[in-house]
Amino acid sequence: MDRIIRFCQLCSTKRQAEVRSTYGESITAFEKISDGHKTIESGAFLKIAGKPAVIGQVKYFTVPLVVRQEGAYASGRVHLQLLPAEVYNETNLHTFSLRRVDCILTDEQVQSYTTKELGKLPSVLRIEPIKLTTGKTTVKAGEAIPESSVSIVNGHGAKLTKAFFNGEKQSLTVVQRLWLLPPADDPLREHDSMTNEQIREGDGKENARKGKGRSRKGRKANH
Repeated sequence: MDRIIRFCQLCSTKRQAEVRSTYGESITAFEKISDGHKTIESGAFLKIAGKPAVIGQVKYFTVPLVVRQEGAYASGRVHLQLLPAEVYNETNLHTFSLRRVDCILTDEQVQSYTTKELGKLPSVLRIEPIKLTTGKTTVKAGEAIPESSVSIVNGHGAKLTKAFFNGEKQSLTVVQRLWLLPPADDPLREHDSMTNEQIREGDGKENARKGKGRSRKGRKANH
């Protein structure tokens, strides 16, 4: 859409105030636009040309003028909530020139696009060798720690080093921790293995002794 476009249906007073508080007083928001061949309304799904192309749902349209009626204006912009929300977050709002509007999408096309984009997100950790996935692998002193690798994989099975979160490409890291345990007959290990039940039992006896002491003091005061 690269011609002068007709802007229709002014947004509510509340929406105008919100838009002007964000983008400045010299702006007006509309619910609908038309170029004489097709009409786009708030709530429609649009594809925006670019590298990469993006898809979003229309929130409103704006012109850099203060106007009080519908009309044909230049330099209009569209304000979109980009999809999928799981990638860009539900409160995101991005602005594009109307010249970058490629086409209007159907619900089926949006669903297909969303499924594809969600498949690019981190999905699982791939750990090799597989025996390490149990989390119970023990290496005795003197033995070599087995060579291992951990990969972050998306829903399509591709390895990732970066991924989009909140509209930004971020690096992904995996932290591996090795625990050095004392020998089985080490007193420290026996101490660390004390169960919560034993601890609770000890606390209960201590509280009972304190309670008896308080009762005796109370009787003496009454006496």
